[in-house]
Order: sequence, then C-alpha cells, then structure tokens
Amino acid sequence: MTKEEYKEKVAQLKTKKVEKEVEIEKAKETIKSAKIDLKNKKSEIKIIVGEFKILKSQWKKQEM
Repeated sequence: MTKEEYKEKVAQLKTKKVEKEVEIEKAKETIKSAKIDLKNKKSEIKIIVGEFKILKSQWKKQEM
C-alpha cells in the first residue's frame, strides 16, 4: 500500500464516519420530535378524558 492509497482510504473512512454522525444526529432529532409529539398526544387524551368526566357529571345531574 502506497502513501497515496493510505491517504485515500483514511479520507474515505473519515467521510463514512461523518455521514454516520450526521445520520445519528438526524435520528436524535427525529426521536426528540417524536417524544414531543407523544407528549402532545397524551395531553390531548387527558383533555378528552376530562371532557368525558364533565359530560358524565352533567348527565348524572340531568337524570336526578
């Protein structure tokens, strides 16, 4: 292996490493946004459950 071939392979490996690091960062961002979305969905469920409880309470009052 010549010095030039060595430098080429090192450059290729560095490029691959950078590409993988970029992929990891994108995956982290995707996970972060998914967690935020999950929090929002859970919050929406809590609101819906609260509305259901209010509706049920109103129904019981109406029956009495």
